[in-house]
Amino acid sequence: MAAPPGDGSGQPSDPARRAAFDLSPVPTAILSLPDLQVVEVNAAFATLLGRRRPTDLVGEPASALVDPVDVVVPRARRAPSVGRSRRVRLRPAGGTVLVVDATMSRVGVDEPFLVLHVLPERVGTGALYDLGQELSNPLTSVVGSLELLADGELGPLTADQARMVAAASRNAARLAAMTENLLSLDPEGVSRAHGRTADVDAVVQETVRRAEEADRGRHVVEVRPLGRRVLVDLPEDRLARVLTELLENAVTYTPAGGHVLVTTVEPNGDARGVVEVSVTDTGVGIPRAEHELVFERFTRASTGTMLRPNAAGLGLAAVRRCVEGFGGEVYLDSAVGVGSRFLLRLPRSGPAAAPDQG
Repeated sequence: MAAPPGDGSGQPSDPARRAAFDLSPVPTAILSLPDLQVVEVNAAFATLLGRRRPTDLVGEPASALVDPVDVVVPRARRAPSVGRSRRVRLRPAGGTVLVVDATMSRVGVDEPFLVLHVLPERVGTGALYDLGQELSNPLTSVVGSLELLADGELGPLTADQARMVAAASRNAARLAAMTENLLSLDPEGVSRAHGRTADVDAVVQETVRRAEEADRGRHVVEVRPLGRRVLVDLPEDRLARVLTELLENAVTYTPAGGHVLVTTVEPNGDARGVVEVSVTDTGVGIPRAEHELVFERFTRASTGTMLRPNAAGLGLAAVRRCVEGFGGEVYLDSAVGVGSRFLLRLPRSGPAAAPDQG
């Protein structure tokens, strides 16, 4: 069997990428070519197939996992750089058959490998939530250890060590955000939430402040608040998570120097009593045909894949599920080359404000 791939061939070769692969919520397997044997799988893939350890699958032929195997083989011969989603059947432990969507891509030149990303359709959001719970504890330990190293608690770091720890910390932060998105897919999110209301202006301004700190002046971020205390029927931590996801997307997909605007309004004459929060950017935009697709799990806009190639495609799915789970609505208006506007319509807690009388 071929040796595991090195840098640029699909498997991480440094500790930060290694951790990103092992802890990714996207079930992933790496197969050798042309013999199509399992070289590496992550924990999510092993869990999906009912195995206790990822190493339990190493060395097995693809035919033991994928049914039929010729679904995979032709794609390997065509050597796509980015595979399209295909329906395949996996063989978990216990003799059952699991029907999933998967993408396959060939990586590496001298010693190529096939990377199989599984996009489970029949694994419910409850299972994804449980996976998020399983990931959260070890990830917390990883983050804590990295902080100790970065703070010099275990001794001073060399310049190279400091750069490596900083890179690992950034990837750990990305994994933490992905785990939070998995937890936001909780089908019982309303019952698990702590505190049912949030002060919109307070949460918006604090979330924007943190986003500006992380952005370090690369973009112009403007806030237009309500200017008064208004509560919505959405827990404070969930609203903050939703706004953080939208703001991170806005600054990620907007060129440096671009503009991000966050507004909060309470429409007059709306008998239902809603508060509207919008996040507008001047970024790359999303093709109109993909406006609904980007809210699906493990799906991303085609215009964003080059700017953020390793994103899992869970963020906007978590945003919609969270907001709609508390009775709200999410809308998207976007054009390629112009930018995007995400609008949240959140149920107001208590009676709607009386319209101005002139």
